[in-house]
Amino acid sequence: MEAASLTDSTEAASRLRTEKFHAVFLDVRMPPPNGIELARQIRASRVNASTVIVMITGEEDRTVMKRAFEAGVEFSYSSQLSAISY
Repeated sequence: MEAASLTDSTEAASRLRTEKFHAVFLDVRMPPPNGIELARQIRASRVNASTVIVMITGEEDRTVMKRAFEAGVEFSYSSQLSAISY
């Protein structure tokens, strides 16, 4: 199994148009195109229309996450960290 890690969402969008992926992990707050827009592009593509999309984010706004699921995200993982006091 191979993995690709990209920090440039424009490059990710380009690769997702031409290469098949089994799963894609996105963040809502990626630079343009953000995670929701990138999810829409993935669902609209012939290459990755059935690819599993996971949103990993610290976003707590339910309306934002609702938009993510409407765009085609199938799973989400909250990366929200809480302060721990000892």
